[in-house]
Amino acid sequence: MPRSRFARGLLAICLLALALRLWYVLSLADDLIAPGDAHLYRFLAFSIEQGHGYSFSRDLLVHDNPADSTTPLGPTAAHPPLYPLYLAAGVKLGLTSFAQQRVVDCLLGVATVALIGVLGRTLGGNRVGIVAAGLAAVYPPLFMIDGAVTAESLYAPLLVVALLAAYALLEHPSRWKSASLGVVIGLAALTRSEGVFLLALLAAPVIWQIRRDRLVLAVVCAAATALMLAPWTIRNAIALDRFVPLSTNGGLTQAATNCRETYYDSRYVGFVYHDCALHSPCLDLANEAQQSNCFGRQGLAYARQHVSRVPLVAAARVARSWQIYQPSNDIRYGELWGRQADVAWAGVAIYALLVVLAVPGAWLARRQGVPLSPLVGALILAICSTLVAFGFSRYRLPAEPVIVVLASFGIVQLTRWQTARREARSRVPRRPAAGGLSLRRTRRSSSAGRAHLS
Repeated sequence: MPRSRFARGLLAICLLALALRLWYVLSLADDLIAPGDAHLYRFLAFSIEQGHGYSFSRDLLVHDNPADSTTPLGPTAAHPPLYPLYLAAGVKLGLTSFAQQRVVDCLLGVATVALIGVLGRTLGGNRVGIVAAGLAAVYPPLFMIDGAVTAESLYAPLLVVALLAAYALLEHPSRWKSASLGVVIGLAALTRSEGVFLLALLAAPVIWQIRRDRLVLAVVCAAATALMLAPWTIRNAIALDRFVPLSTNGGLTQAATNCRETYYDSRYVGFVYHDCALHSPCLDLANEAQQSNCFGRQGLAYARQHVSRVPLVAAARVARSWQIYQPSNDIRYGELWGRQADVAWAGVAIYALLVVLAVPGAWLARRQGVPLSPLVGALILAICSTLVAFGFSRYRLPAEPVIVVLASFGIVQLTRWQTARREARSRVPRRPAAGGLSLRRTRRSSSAGRAHLS
C-alpha cells in the first residue's frame, strides 16, 4: 500500500471516527448524567479561564454552570492540571456547556484513532495501521470515554504517543529521543497520576534493551519527566503547604476501596463503596492535602488489619477491570460515567473478540521481530492502575490501544491466509467431470499412447 494511500485511508477513518463520536455524545448518550469528576474538571476549567488558577470550592457543586458561581475560591490539587487546562482553552473560545465540552473531547478521540493507526503502521506496516485505526474508530471502550468529560480523553492519545516515542528510542537510540519519551511520560502523569508508572513500566525496559549509554539515557529520561512535573509539584507545596507530587484524589479512593464492604461483601469485593469515605472523620479536616493523607492512612490501616483478604481483593479488582467478574456491575456503574448501557454491552462483546485475536496477533508480531516490551508495559500499567484504585473497566484504558494493535496483526494475517488459500485453489487444475464423454476421451488417449509406444 503506497504511503499516500495510507494517509487517505487514515483521513477517511478519522472522519468516520469523528462522526461516530458526535453521534454518540449528541444523540445516543446525550441524556446520561455527568459523572462527578466531570463537574470538578469543568469547575477547574472555568476557574483557570477566569484567572483564579487551579482552585475551587465544594460550594460550586450547587451550580449547573460554574460560570454562575460567585463563591470564593481556594487552591486545589484534586486532579492533575493538564486536562482542565485543555478544557479551559475551549472555555476561552466560548465552549462552555457540557454538550460543547463533550464535542471538544471528541477531537481528542479522533487524535487517538489517528495515533493508533500510526502505531500500527510503525509496528506492522500500512495494512496493520489501517486496520488498527478502523478498529479504534468503532471500538466502544475508546469512543465512550469521549462522552464523559474526564481526563481519559487526553490520557489515551498521550499513552499512544508514549508508545511511539518508546519504539522510536528503540529503533534509533539518542539522548533527544530519551528526553522526548520522558517529556511525554511527564505529560501523561500531569493528566492522570498513574501515568508516572510509565517510567518504570515503559521507559526502563526499553532503555535496558539498548546496549550503549543505558545509564545516560535513563538519567536523561527521568530528568525530563521530573522537569515536566516540577512546576506543578512546587505550586502544590506553596499553595497547599504540603508535598503533593500530582494530586490529592488518591487518598479518597483508598478510603472508599479498602473497607468492610469492598473486602467482605460479595457485591462489592474488589469494587468501590463511596460511603466508606463519605462517613469518614477525615472530612472534618479543612486542609485538602491533610484530608487526602488522612484518607490514605485510613485505607492503608484497614488493608493491614485484613491483610489475608488483600490477595482476593486484588484478584477481584483485576477480574472486574477486565470484565471477567460481574460485568453487569461494571455496566451499571459505567452509566454514572457517561457510558450508555447498550453500547457498553456491545463493547464487552467486541473487546472479547479483539482479545481472542490479539493473542495470536502478539505471536505473529513477535515472529516478525516486533519488540513487545513497550506493549507489555502498557498492559501492566492497566493492571497496576486497577490495583491501586478498584475494579472498573475505566482503568483498563492503557491496555486498549495494545489490544487493538495486536488484534490488527491477527486480522491482517487471517486475511492473508484466506487470500493464499483462494489463490492456491485457483491454481489447482480441475478434475474432469465424471461422464461418458470424458471417459471415452481418456480411453482414446490411452490407446493412442500404446500405439505410439509400439
